[in-house]
Amino acid sequence: QLWWNFSGTSFLNMQDYPSDTIKYKAACKVNECYNYSNEILVKVLNNCLSNLNANSPAYNLSNSTGRLYFNSSNTIQATNIISPTNNVQYNAANAIILSPGFTVDSGVIFSAQIQNCPN
Repeated sequence: QLWWNFSGTSFLNMQDYPSDTIKYKAACKVNECYNYSNEILVKVLNNCLSNLNANSPAYNLSNSTGRLYFNSSNTIQATNIISPTNNVQYNAANAIILSPGFTVDSGVIFSAQIQNCPN
């Protein structure tokens, strides 16, 4: 089940996190009414890229509901913004570069570790 709202936040709730790329029916909840869209494709990305460019705005993070891991077998370069309620960990085998523009707001749990991708 996938749903979101349009109240100014970008809240997204997935009860079952897919492990493979899969199609879902999407529902937009306004008050107590659901409007269903066409199918949407949810892509599951490789969680161990050789190099990860966590750029803004594509990798900006807000309103997370769990720990997020970003892994690289070589380097991570970050210019993204991480907002409160997030718990984010960057793991890279060789380097983690926090470039100008990278921001971690107060209330965020953030860690960066030099280590290879988990098995």
